[in-house]
Parts: sequence; C-alpha cells; structure tokens
Amino acid sequence: MNQLRFLILGGTGFVGKMLVPRLVNRGYKVILIGRSKTKINNIFPSIEFTNYQELEKIISAEDIVVNLAVINNNQNISIEDFRAINVHFAHRIAAISAAKGAAHFINISSVHALCENPKSAYAITKKEAMYALQKISNMPVSHLFLPSIYGDKFSGKLRFLNYCH
Repeated sequence: MNQLRFLILGGTGFVGKMLVPRLVNRGYKVILIGRSKTKINNIFPSIEFTNYQELEKIISAEDIVVNLAVINNNQNISIEDFRAINVHFAHRIAAISAAKGAAHFINISSVHALCENPKSAYAITKKEAMYALQKISNMPVSHLFLPSIYGDKFSGKLRFLNYCH
C-alpha cells in the first residue's frame, strides 16, 4: 500500500506555513504545488515541489488534495480576477483530482463564504467556489471554513483550538 500523500496547493501562505510542518511531523508525505519553486524552497527546503502544470501527472488514488490557493481579501483587483482563482481554478483542480482518482479534495475556505449576502469580492467568490465544488460528484469534497485569523495562536472563544494538535 502506498503512503498517504497530501498534495497542497498554495502552501506558502499563512495557513500552509502552519499546516505543512504538522503533516510532515506526523509522518505524511507532502508535495507542494505552486508557481515558484524558489519561494517554496525558501520556506520548505526539504519538501518535494511540483508546478501546477505537472499536477495532473502526479495525482494518484491515495492522494488527498488540499486547496489553499486563493486571492486574499487584501488584493485590489476586479471580482473577475478573484473569480479566476477562487472559483474557476479551485473547480478545475478538483475536477482534475476527481478524474485522476484522488481520495479526497479539501477546500480551505473562510467563514465569509457562509454569509447570506457577502459583500466583498473575496467573500462572494469563496461562496461561489463552495457551490461550484458541489458539482464534483465522483470524489469526496470537503470544505474547511476558517475564521479570520492571523497569528500562531487562537484567542477568545476559539482558544480551545490551541490544544487540538
């Protein structure tokens, strides 16, 4: 049996910098998928890398694909630019993962996607991605909705999560 692998897109962001070391420390095989080998090697020099174009060639039935690739709320761009990454890219990667037989696709999202009437381009497109990914029927797709966080510890009502590792 092959070792369970996590293929992580967008792993050099805030969440990825916290997630990748935890997966590696638990003995999982991690492959980072991104645009810049230099950037990934600067942050995670010992982690295997491939680019987005090669993703389809490496996905296998044992893989869990984790999507952290996103245009963040602090970008001053059009909603169509947000949509290109946050919706269309996420759906395309999930569809490729499903076609290649990946075991699971995990879309890391934001609680902003759960708003009834989102206002920002970020929140609107994260909600649209949630609905677009529902169209993937031949592979489990999960969404993990994170609160607005930044830092290495949770505080307030979420501080109990500091003990969940």
